[in-house]
Amino acid sequence: MKHSFSEKIVSEILAWIEGNLNSNLSIADVADKAGYSSWHLQRVFKFHTGLSLGRYMRLRRISETMKALKFTSKSISDIADEFQFECISSYTRCFKEVSGMSPSQYRNGELMLVRSFLLPVQIMSLSKIDEPKIIKNEVKVINGMHVSYNSGMDITADKYHQFSLDCIDKYQERFVKAPRISAVCVDRDENKEAIVIHKLLGHEVSEGTNDTPIFLSSGVYAQFRYKGPKEYYFLFFQRALNYVLYKMNVHVSATYIIEQIVSVLVRKNQIKSVEVLIDIPLEV
Repeated sequence: MKHSFSEKIVSEILAWIEGNLNSNLSIADVADKAGYSSWHLQRVFKFHTGLSLGRYMRLRRISETMKALKFTSKSISDIADEFQFECISSYTRCFKEVSGMSPSQYRNGELMLVRSFLLPVQIMSLSKIDEPKIIKNEVKVINGMHVSYNSGMDITADKYHQFSLDCIDKYQERFVKAPRISAVCVDRDENKEAIVIHKLLGHEVSEGTNDTPIFLSSGVYAQFRYKGPKEYYFLFFQRALNYVLYKMNVHVSATYIIEQIVSVLVRKNQIKSVEVLIDIPLEV
């Protein structure tokens, strides 16, 4: 199997699937797009992603409906129609199979990221990820500067990745003096049907009169470690979330994800690489 060529094909297919999640795609449709037989495409796809093509399309489609449920006021029936489910009962059954709850339970509950929620996969993010440590964090208060990003309905890697890089570059002084803590959460813009990403860049000790304190909950966390170029950090972050939601098959608790900046490499006044511990709160 020529990996560079097949990687290119799978990358193109992943992007094409993202643009057609509200179509009633079949494996045969995707195979026709790729120019492969269905058998060969499924083999190549699983080799590069670790997921079967059919399951990937199913989980991505369900995950997009989760966004619509949580961040818009569309009816469940309209969401089922938009994403080409045969009927609302078929959609409810499929949703419950992967998440363990009904669409209405998810919409009215506190959880944002539930098991089997799958963020878009990118080939670059599919390198091996080490199994996380399972740790217990106590309640802590961090003080810092609050920044937020309204992403519309798009929480794909490219947009949030750029937001993260902008934070690192714009507020560099908050990152270079490790250890630093960044707390991340996702919320809904009540005035617009949109996703808002909140970050608090700070430290456990207040460093200014404009700092905002927030409480980080105690609980069980899956801790991942990233060490590498800042440009690839969010791809790792996304991969860690997918690992928890898909491979560990657990819900992410409705609280902050904690990023602990362990070290930062600066060259010519620019941050080049970072070492970060990512603590993802588990609903147990």
